[in-house]
Order: sequence, then structure tokens, then C-alpha cells
Amino acid sequence: ALEAQREAARERRRVRLGQVLVDMGFASERQIASALAAALSLDMVDLGNLPMQTEVARLLPRAVAERHLVVPISRDDNNQVTLACADPTNVLAIDDVKLYSGINDLRIVVTSATQIRDLLTRIWSLSEDNADVASMLEEIDDAIDEPVDDDSSYGDAPTVRLVNSILADAVRARASDI
Repeated sequence: ALEAQREAARERRRVRLGQVLVDMGFASERQIASALAAALSLDMVDLGNLPMQTEVARLLPRAVAERHLVVPISRDDNNQVTLACADPTNVLAIDDVKLYSGINDLRIVVTSATQIRDLLTRIWSLSEDNADVASMLEEIDDAIDEPVDDDSSYGDAPTVRLVNSILADAVRARASDI
């Protein structure tokens, strides 16, 4: 694994040792994240088991969160924000989070990069489509009150557009079920 990392460095590619170990099949992402958390005396979190707090996660711009593989996951009563990181040793990423979010009191926890990517996809797909879905639901309510026209196009019906939107979002998020 160290030799593979050195070879990547010779090719001017920066690859973390943990990623090399995962790519070579010696460990899973979760095992690497757990070992990193233990080595740094940080907590390990499973983002799949946490309630999604969209408003907290959106404290950080999507581009910054995706670039550094970080996501704010909660805020406590003292205004301290818990930040889930795939790489908590990346000081530049933590500084960017503070700069872009305006939050200085951070509690760092460790999770896998895949879980962060999945959570970011869910959070941003939900937040981007909320206004569209709300307007479609209003159109459905209005359409229920209107008389049915035999010549109307079903493809333009609000219900059809809502279902199409849900299916398109599921495809974008690579959902296994809807």
C-alpha cells in the first residue's frame, strides 16, 4: 500500500493511504474511518442512523462541503456545530468551513466519504426541489376542483409532473427504492 502511494506521488497524484488500502481491498471505508477516529481520539458517527437536519447542513455551501467532504450535522443549545469529516486532519478544510459558515465553535466527528456524499446528495436534492413540489401540490389541489376535460393531455397534469419529479430525483440520487 505504501509503495502504491509512492507510485501515485511520482505521477503527481495525491492519494491518502487510507484510500489506497480501501482500493486494494485491505480495509473498508468504515474501518479506515474508525481507525482514524481512534487515532485522533474523535467520535465516529454513522450518518445513516442520524436524523437529517437540512437547515444545519445548509449552513455550509454545497461546493465547499463536496470539495472537502464535510457536512454540518447538528447544532447544540450552546450554538456549537458538529461537523462530520472524512478527513479530520485537513486543517484547510476546517478553516474553510469556519470562513464560509461563520461558525467558530466546531466539534469534529469522523465518518466515511461515501456517507458524506450520500447525505449531501439527499440534503441538496430535497432542498432544491421543495419549492417545485409545493407548487405542484397546489396545482393538484386546484385540478381536483376543475371539471375533467376529455381532450386534456395527461402528460401536463400536475400529478404526472409530480411523479416524474420524484422519479427523476430518485434517479439522480441513485436510490434503490422510492
